[in-house]
Amino acid sequence: MTFPNKINYSLPSGYPGDIASANPRRSAISSEAGFRCGLGGLVVGEFGWVQDDGVNVLNSASASNKNAVPTGFVIRDMTAILQGFNEEGSMVIPSGFPANLMTGGDYWAISSVDTKAGDAVFANPTDGTLAASGNITGFSVARGGPAGNIIMISAPCAPMPAQANTPKS
Repeated sequence: MTFPNKINYSLPSGYPGDIASANPRRSAISSEAGFRCGLGGLVVGEFGWVQDDGVNVLNSASASNKNAVPTGFVIRDMTAILQGFNEEGSMVIPSGFPANLMTGGDYWAISSVDTKAGDAVFANPTDGTLAASGNITGFSVARGGPAGNIIMISAPCAPMPAQANTPKS
């Protein structure tokens, strides 16, 4: 473990990937196998895309569809994942671990640009970070801030429209 090199005088509003309110939340529905972090792991507090196999999740869009909407936002629900003795913690969920992607609710994130309430949230399709342009996410800024600071993003929890091929009763 490294020696602390700074002191915070006050606590931040939240940490990237944390749930930001007691409002309802919605997660992406996985197959029977569930979602798993792909090769290289999955960074918390950024957007994730389910890859073409339907199981692995990465912080980048699949090669077959770079313009795809992210499957969801990677939340910080698995804390203290340490795989080795004396290993430091990180914001990366290791490869092969279960992944939980959120499609609705309020979450804390870091933006690369200045934001204000009501701005649309875009994801960089190569690394899943919040960006000024890129893939639309369905999230919007609930509480903005300057670039590099923590912001609150929000998406509605209403169910998605049914697919056209859904059997009718």
